[in-house]
Amino acid sequence: MKKPSSLRFGCCAIAASCLLALAANGVSAQSPDVKPLLKQVANGWTADAKKALPDLLIDHPNDPAVLFLHASLVEEPSRAVPLYERVVDAFPKSEWADDALLRLIMVWSSRRDTARARKSLVLFRDAYASSELLTAAADMVRVTVGLPLANERNATTASKPADAKATVTKPSPAKTTEATPVESAPTSYAIQVGTYRNKNQADEMANSFRKRRMKASVTSNKRGPTQAWSIMVGEYADEGAASTDVPQVRSICKCRAFVVKKP
Repeated sequence: MKKPSSLRFGCCAIAASCLLALAANGVSAQSPDVKPLLKQVANGWTADAKKALPDLLIDHPNDPAVLFLHASLVEEPSRAVPLYERVVDAFPKSEWADDALLRLIMVWSSRRDTARARKSLVLFRDAYASSELLTAAADMVRVTVGLPLANERNATTASKPADAKATVTKPSPAKTTEATPVESAPTSYAIQVGTYRNKNQADEMANSFRKRRMKASVTSNKRGPTQAWSIMVGEYADEGAASTDVPQVRSICKCRAFVVKKP
C-alpha cells in the first residue's frame, strides 16, 4: 500500500532537517570511533592507526576525532600543534576539544613557554571546568612553568577596573610633594630544595629537576663574605598551591624542601 504523498513529503523534510543540523554543527552523521586506535597508539602500537588514517582523512576530513588521531600520530610535536589548535578552535564543543587543549598545554609546558602554557590553562579552566583532564593540565603547568599568577587569571576582567582607578588616583595639588604610591608586583612563591656554596653543585641539582620537566632556578645569596646559591623549584601564585607540591619535590630530591617567597 502506497504512503500518502503528504506523509512521504513529511518524512523527507524531517530527514533533510536532521542532515542540515548535523552539517551546521560540523559533525558527520557517521563519526568514526577512533578510541580503540588511540588506545593502541598510547600503548606504543601505531601500525593499525597509520593504516586506517588515510581512508579516515578521505571519508571524514573535518571530523575532530580524525584530526585528533592524525595529530597523535605526528612524531614531531611542532607539526601536530596546528591540528590540535584546529580541533580546539573549530570544534570547541566536541568531546575532543579538551583532549586537544591538554596536548597543547603539554607542548608549551615542555618547551618552557610560560606565556602560552599559562594562557592555555586559563582557557581550559574557563571553557572546560568540568573536564576530568583539568587536573592533569594544571599539574603539567605547575611542575614546569608554575601556575598562572593572580593577575594572569584575572587579566580579561581586570582591565576595565584598572582603567577606572587610574582616573581617580591623580594627586591633589596640596600634596604634590608626596611620592605617588607604587603598586607592588604580585607575590610569587617557590619551593627551595637546597643551598650550596659551590655554584656547580647548585646547577647540577637544578638540572636534575629540569630533566624531569620541572622549572628550576638558581638564586645567588650573599651574606657578608659568604657566597651561596639556593635552588628554587616551580613558581606559584600562592603559598597553598606551592605547599601541595612539597611532598612530590621532597621525594625527588630526598631533601628538606620548603616553601619560600621569591625575591
